[in-house]
Amino acid sequence: MTSGRQRKIDELAELYKRHPDFRDFYVEGLRDREFFRWFFETADIHHVNVYDVGAIDVPPECSREHCQPNNNRGRIAALAKTLEILSGPGTTQATCIIDKDFDSILQIVHEPNILCCTDYACLEMYFVNEKCLDKFCKLFLNTSALTGINILTMLVPILQALFIIRFVNETLDLSLNYMSFERCCAFHPPQITFNECEYIERYLSKNGRLDQKDVFIKMVEESTIKLEREYRNQIHGHDFVNLIAWFLLKNGVERKLCDPGVVERGLIACIEYDSLLAYPLFSYLTKRSIVN
Repeated sequence: MTSGRQRKIDELAELYKRHPDFRDFYVEGLRDREFFRWFFETADIHHVNVYDVGAIDVPPECSREHCQPNNNRGRIAALAKTLEILSGPGTTQATCIIDKDFDSILQIVHEPNILCCTDYACLEMYFVNEKCLDKFCKLFLNTSALTGINILTMLVPILQALFIIRFVNETLDLSLNYMSFERCCAFHPPQITFNECEYIERYLSKNGRLDQKDVFIKMVEESTIKLEREYRNQIHGHDFVNLIAWFLLKNGVERKLCDPGVVERGLIACIEYDSLLAYPLFSYLTKRSIVN
């Protein structure tokens, strides 16, 4: 694909008609792009290309036409649906990957085709497990004082609460700007407490929507009941990274290692290729890469 120029979707469709052997993968962002490039390279699959959404011109009207929000996830979904129309649902030249996001709580199931989604709420959830977090603590943080199970036990309930708050914001279409959670968290070793009611009030007040407080809290309560046993379907990636960074700082870890960007890179580096092969998404992507 030509560097520095966004391709139009109809150009892609024409390109794929002429090149049935192409295998292109489209993802939401730059970090996702590098992650999936690493996966294919490690799998010794070198004939594929991975692009972030910025490489393709997906205009807002295209997202609206397919009832998708005008954000990276919506643009990738709209790209997949448009290519399905132009090239047919059986095309194998393009595969579009999105985060599952709120689909589990909404009980939306995607049958993988041109469009497929992560096995959990977001890409970060592939490193939210005991084994990966143990490796992170021992090799990246150089400590045995923290363990994966310890981190998960303390952080998951707070992360699920933040996920539900994000879900309610989107469901009510309030378009509230994100607010950090630190002022509503307290660390009393070995426990963390999160004042959810205070957070919601501050969140609504910051955005000038305190008039929605009763409706918001009622929907939070109703949505919390729907939480399932698989917590990785109910955690937002940025919340996880920010909360674990805050938690590490409170535990006396060197400040330079507690930057959220540094934490995220450390966690991603702890993912093992072999462990990914057990997940349906990566098995599917491997099959999609095959040129018959």
